[in-house]
Amino acid sequence: MARFAGLATQVLAGNFQAQGSEEAEWVELIRSTPRDKLKQLLYEPLSRERGGTWAELEADFALSPVKLRALREILEELSTTLSEQRPDGEVIYWAVSSREPAGKPLEACQLVPVRLTLWDPQDMPSSEEDRDLNRLSGVKLKKVLRYATQAKEGGGYLTYADLGYLLGIHTEAIRGLIGRTSAVVVPLRGVECDIGRGVTHRKKIIELYLEMHTETEIVARTGHSYESVENYIKEFAAVVVLSERGLPPPLIRRVTGRSMKLVKTYLELIREHSGPRVRLPAASPKKSLPGP
Repeated sequence: MARFAGLATQVLAGNFQAQGSEEAEWVELIRSTPRDKLKQLLYEPLSRERGGTWAELEADFALSPVKLRALREILEELSTTLSEQRPDGEVIYWAVSSREPAGKPLEACQLVPVRLTLWDPQDMPSSEEDRDLNRLSGVKLKKVLRYATQAKEGGGYLTYADLGYLLGIHTEAIRGLIGRTSAVVVPLRGVECDIGRGVTHRKKIIELYLEMHTETEIVARTGHSYESVENYIKEFAAVVVLSERGLPPPLIRRVTGRSMKLVKTYLELIREHSGPRVRLPAASPKKSLPGP
């Protein structure tokens, strides 16, 4: 169904060329179907009133009400996601699912469709902000942050390779751009799934916390947001509690859903700071307010 919907959407848009005999047969079937019927199939949610479609599925495949409802939700989501009724400048991009764990090869990961605003008029700075209108690094950073955030909201994570493809620049240039902007945390797969430098950032933040620095001080030193710092501290607290209860690292990894590399990093920090008592975070860390 998803493949048919994708091909039909491209054929209707008039920008599809079949590659191979199988796709040619699909295209012939799509073009032989009346256009209004095709659009109705693609863009209108299925219902029981439309010719008993769901009743037929229920009878033909002996589907339970729960499975039938789940199937309907999946089809309606695909219909909405792959619809050609999208704003100008918006594209569908297939990103690695946010549910895929760290360490899994990218070619084995599930991909999910996410909506990305490829071009936004706000990308271009005003003449007051940039008199020469030639500061491309700012434009690129806005796009990087928007693409990564929209992908995360859509249930996926982008990688440096994805950003390189979308922006048409080398991945090392993107790494340098993000690296020079420590005040912004870009939610890429490496950061969100404890891969590479994502673990290093967490370790640095927890080390500062164990040294009795406040959340405000940690934000100022690392450039991360309050939300990120709070999440990392809660993450570390969960590992501390599970460790004190005697759970081995593999079980801690399973319970927390974090990578084994991150769990071992946290356990190492616990051993290094195992004085009379390891400092545990409050249930809800609060920001320190500046003085008058």
